Amino acid sequence: MLMNQNANSLVLTSLSIPQLRDIFRDEIESYFNKNPVNLGDNREDILGIEEAAEYIKLAIPTIHVLSSKKQIPVIKKGKKLLFSKTDLTAWLMQGRKLTLSEIQKDAERLVPIL
Repeated sequence: MLMNQNANSLVLTSLSIPQLRDIFRDEIESYFNKNPVNLGDNREDILGIEEAAEYIKLAIPTIHVLSSKKQIPVIKKGKKLLFSKTDLTAWLMQGRKLTLSEIQKDAERLVPIL
């Protein structure tokens, strides 16, 4: 139970501290899996279209189409298309499907068992 400045009682949740920690840990892990942190300026992280096609296992024409439709993260310098490996990885992970255990964890987190 938490107290606000008016000394009125306010119950925020019936979850225990360990349950709240697990929820926060899962949310933080999920955020960083979806939004990788680039810890340095590494030129090896920048790929040309051929390298990008090989990395994400798509044909070069498909990458051109996705780029023109603004459906894939791209850096355009003149006529040259460049790709951040980190951005491509994050883009791929956006299409990741949850496992049954992840879905069950989310359901339990959203509807706690009393």
